[in-house]
Amino acid sequence: MCIRDSSIRGGRSSETTIKIDGVDISDPVQGGFGSSAPGNYPMISGLSIQEIQVVSSGFSVKQGDILSGSVNSTTRSGRNDRYEGALQFKMPLPALYGSTQAITVKKVGEDKDTTLPSVKPMGSNRKSYEFVFSGPIPGFNSLTFSLSGFYAGSEFRGAGLGVMDMTQEYADSRREVAKQLWGYALDPSNLGQLPHQKQMIRNLSGKLKYEFNGGANIEVSGEYGFTSQEDGDWSTLYRLDHPVFLKANGDTDRIDNSLLERDMNQTNQNVVIQRLGAKFSLPIDDGSYVEFSGGYVVNRNDIGKKDESKKYGLLDLYDIYQPLD
Repeated sequence: MCIRDSSIRGGRSSETTIKIDGVDISDPVQGGFGSSAPGNYPMISGLSIQEIQVVSSGFSVKQGDILSGSVNSTTRSGRNDRYEGALQFKMPLPALYGSTQAITVKKVGEDKDTTLPSVKPMGSNRKSYEFVFSGPIPGFNSLTFSLSGFYAGSEFRGAGLGVMDMTQEYADSRREVAKQLWGYALDPSNLGQLPHQKQMIRNLSGKLKYEFNGGANIEVSGEYGFTSQEDGDWSTLYRLDHPVFLKANGDTDRIDNSLLERDMNQTNQNVVIQRLGAKFSLPIDDGSYVEFSGGYVVNRNDIGKKDESKKYGLLDLYDIYQPLD
């Protein structure tokens, strides 16, 4: 991937302006990647990057709103004499993670030593796919294209050490009592792979470039990227009760077919970036040229509760409830 996080001249990462092909895609409110973690932002594929320009000082007039620095990723425009392409697949190998050493401790109220077994880091089950393909458009020797895509999916975004919150024997011994008290019983959970931590990052980008006689050229580039992720954590793991609603007369009404408290408290996030940019360059002499450029960007970040009754596919954003007047 391209640069996702940076601190320039001691500034915060939110003070770094992020650009693609000269078009500013930074969060318009918070700057940088906004409230989304840099690794969760739907950036373009690193295979599509031709060069990265970092500006940390000596800002020009058109960069006058920069706080600490600027990072501009220039995408490939394709060659007119051949086709080029690349594919990339990545996935973790938890079998190579190793494990911690066993620890000997004394439990409170006991004199004997207790040996805690070693634990292994858990995998996030993250898989990423990237591609880029570029070259000339048949029938138009002066027109080239580049197309790239990126997908990354994780089942357990916040994977950690494989520690169980209870043993199976303890869970079985408390099962009947728990059902009598609460109506349900807990099973052992792996705290290194918590539920409700799915994430999907997707991006499709492209560029067209036409070269005129005399050295002038025009470029049009764009992208559509979107991330959807669940932000479940340990704090909501055991909230398995159904909500209880109070009536006007003070009576309670328990709804057993409604969402669990865990799902009601869990937040989810959609991040959407849409970019369209154009640039026209006209050389004047060997040492100077005139450039006209413009861009259009939609940068949306939704955080809230999603509709848990729906099933979401590869190309779906979460249906997050929006406030109503």
